[in-house]
Amino acid sequence: MRKLCFAVLVASSAVIAAPANAVTTVTSGSVSSAHLFSPAVNLSTTPVTYSVFNGGTFQVTGSGDLSAASGRTGTLNGSINFSKTVGTVLAQTLTDLFVFSDGNGGTYNFSGTTVQTVTFSDTPGITTSGSFKVFGSLIDTNLGVGATASTLTISFNSTGSSAYSSSATMSIGGVAPAVPEPATWAMMLVGFGMIGAASRYRRRSTAATFA
Repeated sequence: MRKLCFAVLVASSAVIAAPANAVTTVTSGSVSSAHLFSPAVNLSTTPVTYSVFNGGTFQVTGSGDLSAASGRTGTLNGSINFSKTVGTVLAQTLTDLFVFSDGNGGTYNFSGTTVQTVTFSDTPGITTSGSFKVFGSLIDTNLGVGATASTLTISFNSTGSSAYSSSATMSIGGVAPAVPEPATWAMMLVGFGMIGAASRYRRRSTAATFA
C-alpha cells in the first residue's frame, strides 16, 4: 500500500512539474476565398484533373480560430485528381496544397490525402460545374499548431467557352472517407474463404455415424 501511494505521489509531481505543451489547439474556424481564381480543368482524363499553379493568389476571409487570416492572402497550388462520379473517393498526396497567412508573420499550410466528389455536371458547350472535398490536415509552425484535421471544399464553374472560375473554403474538422487498399481487399477475401472452409470442416467433423 505504501509503494502504491508513493507511486501515485511521484506521478502527480511529474505532471505538476511538466512544462506546458507548446502546441496550439485549433478547434474551430474556416477560411474562404474572397476572390475567384482560374484553374485548368481537364475533363478528357480519367480521373479528371483540376490544376492551379502560381496564379491562385487571393484574399481570404477567416472565422473562429482562423479569424486573424482575414484580409490577407492565400494560394492554392497543385494538381488534384477527382472523379466525375459523385461520391467517389480517391487517395493522393497533396503537400502544401492551400497556404494562407496566419496574420502573425507566418502561414498555415494545408495538405490533403483524399478527395471526394460532391457534385459534377457537364453539358458540353453550355455549362460545366462541380465541387469536391479534399480531406487532410492543417499546420502552422509559426504559431506552434500541430496537425489538425481539416477539409478543403473546392467549387468550379464554366459557362459556354469561358474560362473556369473557382472558389475554395477550408474548415476545421472532417474525417476522410476510408479508401480500402488492394491488399486490404485481398485479406478480406482470404478471410471470408477461411471462414467458409472452417464452416464446412465443422459440419463434416460433427456428422454422427451409427453401427
